[in-house]
Amino acid sequence: TVYDWMEKLDKKFHFMVAKTNWSTVEQAAQASKRRYERGEPLSKLDGIPFIVKDEMSIQNFTELVGTDPNNLENPRLARRAVSTVLFLRDGRDRLGPPL
Repeated sequence: TVYDWMEKLDKKFHFMVAKTNWSTVEQAAQASKRRYERGEPLSKLDGIPFIVKDEMSIQNFTELVGTDPNNLENPRLARRAVSTVLFLRDGRDRLGPPL
């Protein structure tokens, strides 16, 4: 699964700051699948998993640095309103992991 792949990468690069409980992600994915099957997705991004850089604060996630978690005007956080699935926070540099 994607989760297993991310866990394997994290052992090498240590980029996962905080993760959503995997069963929560799976439940959200199944709910999205049912909406698509009914022809009723909440948005074009319904069910799409995404990663948020650690400098963006999110309620109920470990925060090392970041912005105000109550600022819902933040475009990255607004994705949650269209039923995308946040599944981890990324602590990498914006250029990515060293190769």
